[in-house]
Amino acid sequence: MHRENSTDLRVLRTRKAIEQALITLLGKLPLEKITVQDICQEALVNKGTFYRHYHDKYEVASSLAKRELGRLRDQVIGAVQCLAQHQPSTAADFPGPSPTESLIPLRTFEVDGATVEEHVRQIVADSLDILSQAGMLKEDLDTEAWAFTTLTFEYFHYCSEVRRPVPVEDYVRAICEASIVYQKTFESPKDTRSSTN
Repeated sequence: MHRENSTDLRVLRTRKAIEQALITLLGKLPLEKITVQDICQEALVNKGTFYRHYHDKYEVASSLAKRELGRLRDQVIGAVQCLAQHQPSTAADFPGPSPTESLIPLRTFEVDGATVEEHVRQIVADSLDILSQAGMLKEDLDTEAWAFTTLTFEYFHYCSEVRRPVPVEDYVRAICEASIVYQKTFESPKDTRSSTN
């Protein structure tokens, strides 16, 4: 019996424990190698409890991904709409941990015919379109969306690799500085003949 929309606190706690267990395990193993037994041991539930909530590990991943993608869409679009209307937004407007942290281990998992990363890229593209319509962005939106999505995923990956929180401002500053060097290093040399004529 699946009770995804249940408001029963016991159901919600159990589902959260199972989903968190999957996230923890995904930090160590690919989804294909994780078993229902592994999830049950990590979540401290028995198999009967697991199967009352989910058919299999893929349903856990799908449920988690869909919910977190929805939260991410709400947060990103909400923040961008505030920005486009020149209204401040704060972290208090978007409570809870960043959905991206839960989505990183599911980056390549397919939901509704696209990977989680492709869904995130679409959310970013939609938000950039809002800024473009507000006259705040004039770049190639597909490239912007790809770059933003990559940097977002890599930020959380970097923080977990170095095992310490890195302020977003420092991360963005480092990327801006590196991008200037990257551009100067790889831009094509100017044709000196055409400039002298």
